[in-house]
Order: sequence, then C-alpha cells, then structure tokens
Amino acid sequence: MSATLPDIEIGDNWISLNAASGVPVGTAMSIQNKSVTWAVLAEALNAPVNTSTDGILLTDLYHQEPTKIVVAGSLEIWAKSSLAGRKCVVSVQQL
Repeated sequence: MSATLPDIEIGDNWISLNAASGVPVGTAMSIQNKSVTWAVLAEALNAPVNTSTDGILLTDLYHQEPTKIVVAGSLEIWAKSSLAGRKCVVSVQQL
C-alpha cells in the first residue's frame, strides 16, 4: 500500500481523479467510495460532457462494489456523483 492520500469530494461535475489525487495518468490505482451516494467513473482522454452518465458505477460501502482497481496504462479517470445535488467522498491510492 502506498502513502495515504487526502479524500476527494465529488459533486455534480466531472473531475479528474488523477489531477485531484496527484496520481499520474496511466498509473495503477484503487478507488474506494466512502459515502452512501454512489459515483460514476469514466475513463477518457478528456472530461465527458456534464450531462453524460456513461461509465461504471462505484457503489457505497453497503453494496457489492465500493472499490474499483484501475490498471496500469489506463487513460485519465473521471468521476462525478450519480445523483444530482448529492456529494460523495472517495479515497484514491496509488498501487
């Protein structure tokens, strides 16, 4: 496990988890949702349009998949809350 990074708050707009965490694009990382609000994750060169819901769901700790592993060589990882007006908090760790 690498050094603990500060948690990242996600809202209605797509944010780069790479930029927010300082983990370089293409580096393997683990993303865990620490909230009850689910998040949407997308892998892309640029931020998806804000109305996009494309991507995979990152569930909360009470459901099956609160953690996702991003493999080395991936594009930039983008995230936003799955529910408008609700925020969630994720932990990102470089692997």
